[in-house]
Amino acid sequence: MSAIAAILLEAAGSLAVPVIKKILGDKIGGAGGELAGNVIDIIAGQAGVPVEKLPELKPAELDKAIVASEPMAVELLTLHVESQRLMNENLQAELDKGGPVWTWGWRPATMWLIAFLVVALCFYFGLLGWRGFGLIATGSVAGIGLGIGVILLPIIVATRVFRVDLFSSRA
Repeated sequence: MSAIAAILLEAAGSLAVPVIKKILGDKIGGAGGELAGNVIDIIAGQAGVPVEKLPELKPAELDKAIVASEPMAVELLTLHVESQRLMNENLQAELDKGGPVWTWGWRPATMWLIAFLVVALCFYFGLLGWRGFGLIATGSVAGIGLGIGVILLPIIVATRVFRVDLFSSRA
């Protein structure tokens, strides 16, 4: 995609299309890269070819597609800037914790509750492991079997909790 962006940037530099030149010139990745990718898709749509075929276009056809894409690029950039403004307002509202405690206090309370439960679970797992080794130390077949089971139980539960937590964080 960067080769296509370079070709389009070179063509846009020679034309009177400042918005497209600015968008493609600022192509860095993340939201800017997505915006540049959308502009490249618009140019390809105006040219009537897939994005991969843009380098094969004649310079006159490419120039015509770029000039025709300028109004759409202006609209796309305006929408992008507006979405960034709304996102900033949303983040600022999150930081401004005015109002009664119950309107914003549930988040820190939930985090502290989860931290307490994790500490309690670790203590419980340690206690189970200690009891498991005590059962193994009895030397009887039943004690060894139960001891191994009691030791494996927190390990299995911890791996399941970790996997569920990891899965939920990716969702």
